[in-house]
Amino acid sequence: QIPSIITSSIIVIYIIVTPAFRSKEQNHSTCVLLSFNFLQLISDIPLAIHFFRLNIVQPATSVHCILWTWLDFALNTSSLQLMAWISIERHLFIFSWNLMHRVSRLQRWFIHFAPLIICSVWCPIFYFFAIIVSPMCANTWIFYSLLCGLPCYLTTNLGYYDLIFNTIMPVLFILIANVALVIRVVKQKLSRKHFEPLLNIRIIVWQVIGTNNHRKTVVLGEYFFELNEVYRKIPPPMRTYQSSERTEIVLNINALPFHYGKK
Repeated sequence: QIPSIITSSIIVIYIIVTPAFRSKEQNHSTCVLLSFNFLQLISDIPLAIHFFRLNIVQPATSVHCILWTWLDFALNTSSLQLMAWISIERHLFIFSWNLMHRVSRLQRWFIHFAPLIICSVWCPIFYFFAIIVSPMCANTWIFYSLLCGLPCYLTTNLGYYDLIFNTIMPVLFILIANVALVIRVVKQKLSRKHFEPLLNIRIIVWQVIGTNNHRKTVVLGEYFFELNEVYRKIPPPMRTYQSSERTEIVLNINALPFHYGKK
């Protein structure tokens, strides 16, 4: 545990003393997740290590068991939900970056910070009600068991809600979002290979500048035909994604014969 605390402390200090890292939106979720992990490392895990060393909960009191169980459940589930949101947020930063900058500041704040706030405060509040307040049942603690046994709410309908919405669904979101991210990246990489000839045309055009104007016009006409054929082979979704690059290339090519013909 000591090496882990030292390493985590270095990471936390780096985040604190590096404003450039904290100012980037894509790092905010990671900073919050690291904060929860560091808090768990210095509070929850030492209690578990202490239990395994003594084989009994010390101090053996109901208050200690309630606080330990609440802390463990809140930190673990909050980290899980934050990881689920980070997996979804990656799609926004990678594939919808321009859209994120077109929306208003209020909408952008809501999209970026509202999920972080919800993931950070929902689980501590939920488990405070389910474990500490516990209006549905009375907890019976077992001091010779890890976490003093299980809280009694797990045997009620609230326990089924907790299992489905606070545990299973975040795991599914993490799995689906990361698999979808890999598929989208690979698909985009394969689609870009079909677009590489369009980018190479600009280099080819500059190579014919030294020839006479008539020869330039003929060669450029041939490459316009090639440009059209290559563009027709690009899948429709990729045409929209690459439209700005294609327009820039076409305009540059179209301008060359007139520009150099005047010299």
